[in-house]
Amino acid sequence: MKKWVSLCLVLLSVISFISVSKAGEYGDKLTACMLKATTKEDKRMLVRWLGYAVAKHEAIAADMRVPEEKLIEVSNEVGALVIRLMADVCRDYTEKAIELEGPQAVQQSFHVFGQAASFELFSDSEVQHGMSHVGRYLKEKFPQELQKGL
Repeated sequence: MKKWVSLCLVLLSVISFISVSKAGEYGDKLTACMLKATTKEDKRMLVRWLGYAVAKHEAIAADMRVPEEKLIEVSNEVGALVIRLMADVCRDYTEKAIELEGPQAVQQSFHVFGQAASFELFSDSEVQHGMSHVGRYLKEKFPQELQKGL
């Protein structure tokens, strides 16, 4: 069954990284600085933000009610984190990335930063357990002749 869970996680990872384009040297340095400076508490905040935002999707909003005030609160916390990282901790890299590579370098850094939050969310053991249910279903229902190659 672990191979089914792994397959599902790989598919989710591929989907989340499809739109990534390569940043320039300073954009990469900015991204590395932001990721290195992000604490465990920061990562937990990012996961909360991601979860609250996803809970607003019409497909799940009725099952996962998140008050708008909570989403605004955690969004402001994430905004403050991004400002702290880009304007204080990683300021030199931010300035160089903007000057030499343009605003898309900062956008790319923020994109990768968001992907790191997704990785943090999906690497949690409880989340993986929750996702493993689809692996069990696939193991039971997937055509036997195709399972041999997996």
